[in-house]
Amino acid sequence: LSLDESISLAKQTGFEGVTFDVREVAALADERGIELVRSLFADAGVRPASWGLPVGYRNEARLQQELEALPRLATRIAKLGATRVRYTQLPSHRSEIVAILDW
Repeated sequence: LSLDESISLAKQTGFEGVTFDVREVAALADERGIELVRSLFADAGVRPASWGLPVGYRNEARLQQELEALPRLATRIAKLGATRVRYTQLPSHRSEIVAILDW
């Protein structure tokens, strides 16, 4: 879902916050200003809850590029008051996935 769709759905269903794509929000803030992004959340009565850490760990070159971009993204998003970050690392091998599912 896009940011607009996520905020709208959260408002409709009574959620207080939205987890969002940090790249989408940073790009929107760059294009239209951080105040506009703040107003999207505020007008709906929804808070920016958390954002996913935008790094991939399976490709070293890509990981380095994403880590280099992270301070700019984090600084931009912190201006929204969104200081909670989430990261999910899936098992790297099928046998690990099966072991988790069997657990």
